[in-house]
Amino acid sequence: DQAKATVSQKLEKIKTEEATKNLLNIPFIQRVLGYNAFDNDEFVPEYKVNVENTNNLKLNYAILQSSKSAILVKCKCYGKDLEDNQKRHQLFHLFMVTNARIGIITNGIIYKFYADLDKKNKMDEIPFL
Repeated sequence: DQAKATVSQKLEKIKTEEATKNLLNIPFIQRVLGYNAFDNDEFVPEYKVNVENTNNLKLNYAILQSSKSAILVKCKCYGKDLEDNQKRHQLFHLFMVTNARIGIITNGIIYKFYADLDKKNKMDEIPFL
């Protein structure tokens, strides 16, 4: 129970998206997904995507394979609801114009993984994980 109390105390201090990214998202990407968040050959923060007729759009992270985006990550602040259609729509839109085949929306605790299982290059409406 001591460890559980410590985790709860730490989570209570996370009040911003930046804190969420540093304290929850980066460790998850490194320890669970196995990517090096400090190697710019496989991990790009503030990933810019050129979309026709718009300014460059940015995602929080892109995980690269062979120098191409493989996984796109959209982060929200810890405690925020992930049902925000605007965030999912942004990820959906950027998914179609990149090489990525997996998209993730997260608040640091809940991670929703999307793919293009139903139709190639189009992010599915429902997460697979």
